[in-house]
Amino acid sequence: MYTKYRYNIIVFTLACIIAASLILWFILYNSNQVDKTAEYSHVASVCAFLQENPHNPEVRKIVDALNSKWRILDESECAYLAKAMNKLMCIDLAVLDINNADAPILDRWRRRVLIAARKVDGAKFDFIVWSRGPDGISGTYDDIVSPYKSIPPVKSRE
Repeated sequence: MYTKYRYNIIVFTLACIIAASLILWFILYNSNQVDKTAEYSHVASVCAFLQENPHNPEVRKIVDALNSKWRILDESECAYLAKAMNKLMCIDLAVLDINNADAPILDRWRRRVLIAARKVDGAKFDFIVWSRGPDGISGTYDDIVSPYKSIPPVKSRE
């Protein structure tokens, strides 16, 4: 009887550990999906602003130097665009310090959002905006990219 009681306690303990592990996995998995969905909204907002405002003077200052090849904008160019977006859209795009000229647009993981641009035809421009996702590495499966399913022009993993 004592052995059977001990066996039941062990089985119950293992079942509780497995159940707790599954619950924890479910919570973490769904939390990550919520973060990614919110980040896609953030990245898509930046991309939409750039696509809809190519003739805005602040955007124009950056895009006039483009050619037909994709170019990843540097940190100061992204900060310049962030100031323009914050001014025109009246929203905070996760810029750390809007008074700092070098303040980048940040993602949910507090890393710089990357922007690539190219001139398509005369006065038309294409933009790709992306977050490196939770792993922080460009060009991996968890990147969050707008327009959806676009492939960022990354030569090597950062």
